[in-house]
This record gives sequence, C-alpha cells and structure tokens, in this order.
Amino acid sequence: RAGWHRICPKPPYIPPKPIPRRLPERKRMTIALGILAREGVVIAADTQESWGYMGGAKISGYKILTCTLPHQGRACSATGAGSAGYIDALNQELTDNFIAVEDPENIERRFREKVLKFYNAHVLPNHALSPMEQPRADVIVGITWAGRKPVLLANERSTLRRCKQYVAVGAGREHASMLLSRLLPPPRETTADVAALIAAYTIFHVKSYIEGCGMGTHVTVLQDGIGKYLSPTAVERLEGLFTAYLRFDELAVTYMLGWPVINEQQTDKTMIDYLKSLRKGTLGLPHLALTAGEPNIWEPPGFAILNQSCFVQVAGEAVTGAI
Repeated sequence: RAGWHRICPKPPYIPPKPIPRRLPERKRMTIALGILAREGVVIAADTQESWGYMGGAKISGYKILTCTLPHQGRACSATGAGSAGYIDALNQELTDNFIAVEDPENIERRFREKVLKFYNAHVLPNHALSPMEQPRADVIVGITWAGRKPVLLANERSTLRRCKQYVAVGAGREHASMLLSRLLPPPRETTADVAALIAAYTIFHVKSYIEGCGMGTHVTVLQDGIGKYLSPTAVERLEGLFTAYLRFDELAVTYMLGWPVINEQQTDKTMIDYLKSLRKGTLGLPHLALTAGEPNIWEPPGFAILNQSCFVQVAGEAVTGAI
C-alpha cells in the first residue's frame, strides 16, 4: 500500500514555496483637496506618506507641485492621492504641458489627452494585479490666468472633469467633503482668503480623525496667475486655534443638550468670551491678501517659478535647470 510505513524512513518535510509578492510601494494614504474661490483656486494637502502595509514607515514630504509664469500671468498647481510615483509622474506631465500650451482655450483639452494617455500606458496594464497592488493616481489641478476665471480640475481614472466648487481625494475624501459642504459659503461669496482658512481647517480636522493622514499641512493659493503659500508659522498658529475650538465644540454640545450648570448666565458669558478670544486670535494673523507687502504669512514653498530659469523644490533642495 502506498504511503509511509514504519520500516521506511519518514520523508523529509518540504515546505511550500512562498507566493511571490511585489515589494510594498510608497502610497499617499492622504488627504488632498481643491477649492474654487471667486477670484482664485486653493490647493491643500497633508504631508504624510506611508508604505502600503501595516506598520510601514511614515515620511513627510511635499505633495503639491506649483508652477507660476509671472511674465505670462498664469499659474498652475497640482496634487493628488494614490501611488506616489504615479502621482508625481502625472503631475509633472501636466505641469510640463501647462508650460508648453499658452492658449487657455486649449489647456483643458491637452490635460484630458494626457490623463487618458497616462492611464492607458501606465495604469491599465496593471489590471491583472490584486486590488491592493494596482496603482492609482487621483489628481487635482488648479489653474489661473490674469483676467480670466480660475479653473479647478480633477480626474476619475482616465477622465478629467471640471469641479463646481470643491473636490477631495485620498483616505480622508469623505470626511473632507462632508466638512467642505457644511463650511463653504456660496461660490460667489467664497473669497480666496476664506477658502484658504477653510482648507487649513479641513486638513487639520481630517488629520485628527482619519488613519493615514497626518504630519504637516500645505495650502497653496493661485490668483490672477500669481501663486502664494501659507507659511508653516501661520499653519501652526491656525492649528492651535483649531484645537482650542474643538474643545469649545465639545462644551457647546453638552450645554445644548441640557447639561446642568451652576450659573447659566455666567456660563453663557464664558462661552461667548471664549469664542471672541478665538476670533481675535484669527483676526490677529497678518492679512491674507495676496500681496508682496505681507510676507509673514504668505511665502513661496519652492515653486517652479518660470521666468528665465526653472526652480523646483525637491527634498528640500532647489534644483535649477534652463527652460
């Protein structure tokens, strides 16, 4: 009878061959968003990147690529979520095309062609991989020209669309969309300054509650072909005010639900004074107008400022190249 018998030595155990798997890729389990303001576009994102497995390393880096052409009065900013290398490659292609195409009537058509071509060439061939291994590149692009209405674009796989007021991508997409739908004024009343503050608050809130989002916050504002950046100092001060407001929000809810208090009039005054102090702290920040006279809160983060040469911020170092 076939099989193992006591008179024969036991066959050695041969372990099964391990299933080959791809090395984990660096993914942007992130939050990135765009807001279309009355006179400009706001692009914002957190800075955390992580490897695609539990317990993977986390790093902080720039996720917003901005290109300004001051001599032509136009600017473009792009961010995204998904596979980091794919997002960077697609955003760089879109930025290169923005530089090459000067006619604003043709730039959207060129962007749509590039998104479709990129998807067919680099994403679609990997459809046989497992869903966790398939690359993904969700991008958000803001464009402004001097004297023209700003444009906010976003893709869904191989398609590119115009966004009416806001868009969010990444792990915090649903949470950010909920906040933006509640906080943003009507489009005609949404100034670039207000949009920048709401973007900073939304990123802060998502970082606090959504796994995979965190570290720093970058907020870029494009207006009339000019790009400005919310400085790290301003972000830090704003997030301090946001933290204080969240504590007030908890107290307000319990008060509204009838939590007993010793002196209701004194409690009312205390809550109003607390809100006033938060408002005073926000108004105490330097004016958010996009002018060169207010350098304390707006400063360039490493834009691609294209005039005679190209300066691109890469890993904290400026790389210069002729156009």
